[in-house]
Amino acid sequence: MATRGNSVSKFFVWALLALLVVGLAGFGATGLSGNIQKVGKVGNQEITVNEYARALQNELDASQQQFGQRLSFQQAQAFGLDQRVLARLIMEKALDHEAEMIELSVGDAEVRKRLLDIGAFQGIDGSFDRETYRFALQNVGLKEAEFEEQLRTEAARTLLQASVLAGIPRNDAYVDTIMNFLLQERSFRVITLNQSTLETPIDAPTETELLSFYEENIGDYTLPESKRITYAQLTPDMMIDQIDVEEAAVQDLYAARSADYNRPEKRIVERLPFLNTTEAQAAADTISSGASSFDTAVTDRGLTLADIDLGDVARSDLGGAADAVFAANLGDVVGPLDTDLGPALFRVSAVLAAETTPFEEVANDLRDELALERARRQIESQGLAIDDLLAAGATLEELVDEAGMRLATLDYYDGVQNDIAGYAAFQSAAAALSEDDFPQVMQLDDGGIFAMRLDEIIAPRAQALTDIRDELETAWRASTTMDALREQAQSIITSNEYETYLDQTKPFENMTRGDFLSDLPPAVLGAAFELDVNGAQNVDGIESVYVVILDAIDAGKTDTSDANAMRMQVENQLGSSLSQDVFDAYATQIRQRVGIELDQAALNAVHANFQ
Repeated sequence: MATRGNSVSKFFVWALLALLVVGLAGFGATGLSGNIQKVGKVGNQEITVNEYARALQNELDASQQQFGQRLSFQQAQAFGLDQRVLARLIMEKALDHEAEMIELSVGDAEVRKRLLDIGAFQGIDGSFDRETYRFALQNVGLKEAEFEEQLRTEAARTLLQASVLAGIPRNDAYVDTIMNFLLQERSFRVITLNQSTLETPIDAPTETELLSFYEENIGDYTLPESKRITYAQLTPDMMIDQIDVEEAAVQDLYAARSADYNRPEKRIVERLPFLNTTEAQAAADTISSGASSFDTAVTDRGLTLADIDLGDVARSDLGGAADAVFAANLGDVVGPLDTDLGPALFRVSAVLAAETTPFEEVANDLRDELALERARRQIESQGLAIDDLLAAGATLEELVDEAGMRLATLDYYDGVQNDIAGYAAFQSAAAALSEDDFPQVMQLDDGGIFAMRLDEIIAPRAQALTDIRDELETAWRASTTMDALREQAQSIITSNEYETYLDQTKPFENMTRGDFLSDLPPAVLGAAFELDVNGAQNVDGIESVYVVILDAIDAGKTDTSDANAMRMQVENQLGSSLSQDVFDAYATQIRQRVGIELDQAALNAVHANFQ
């Protein structure tokens, strides 16, 4: 239980140090003025305005690290940050009240020990520095006596909590039960049934069967409430054939991207430098004679291959060594050659051939790219004129002749992705569109524009069977196949005809609950741990049904290092959970007994200081 007590102490020490760090960061206790001194009271313990403000500031700073950006106070309130801070302070004050009632406190020696352990008060030599201590407290508006009394209170609070938690007994029976559950092993077989295992193939549905399936699943074939939208659209790809691009412009773009289309030969090279030419030449001679190797020379220099790897380099990267390196074959060692690091040996690890893409191969793509860019600019210049036409009363239908736009109608609902409904901008605009909205020009992601009009709201309606016949037949066949497979599985289980399906059977030995069955749904393993020995159960898959037969149950291995580590983890989690539950119950009982008073006006005043 000593470990649990230490964790309790660390929790409260952190709370106090967090308050101090926030103060050192410059949050002024003078930021709140007037006659308001406290925001609440728990028993005989007051929650002062400054305590609450500092705790809020600390929580805001912590949230910045969590979210990667500073939250506004309104956002913090939306996350319940202010409520968490207040709840924590209420809990601390409840413990302080209880400690005072039972006359629990610590002596000056314990206060001194805690004071000396605070890093913020230590000098550069690591020892307590009186001036640093005085300055830090002055910065947060605290007197030495006041701060030391806070340390005393915190120590008593920690002692009280530790004494409550110290009496929690260890529950070995519970741990044993959890371990038996986690370590239990099961051996089972799985029979895979699919369309190929059916004795009778599934024929095409009759009209009666198809209609019955349609009516039974009418919800799947009912369209939701929709908006019938008429829209006019103009996109760059609609104009590309109307844009003339000069050949010179295409060639200029090709030249500007010459580095992409004409890549020089490169080589992956390793460079081993030496202190002088004599050592380098001696190494080269040893390597060329076969008495040693380049890898050995690297090791002898106290280096690794990663240390000497230059990666892929071009001629321009190697200076005076380029000609020799690029004349070498794959695997050759050349040198010594002069480099900025002195004489060096080079080994060619790979040859990356030059890549050349002729102008003729990419001319059409470049021409289309230029045309699309010009079309975007042309559409951008037309957008204002089209908006003026709409403002003057032009209809969407008139924009076809006036601006060359394309007119179409779409029944839109959430989930439609075809045609223009695939654009996020259209989806957002369509979702917000009402009958009172007038058409206006809006932008698409590809540089196009559109304007829309809501014609009517269409109530939910069933799709015509003739419109979805192929989809319906596919769904009927899948459903009918699964029904047949389930029936086959139940027949196998009832008759115990497992041996008949040996070709479709796969055994699994000594599996635990945490194992993963490749190519099988998780429900298969779950079923194996629900069965009794020799029991069987069928599990649905995708276009398959699985029959799970349990062969054996084993208690599992409890004497392995993994099992011991797992038991320790379970014990720690159980201890932590019980400790938290006991402490929460204890703190709640104190709060209910002593009562809580909160001043909402004071709380609002503190919050206003953070706006």
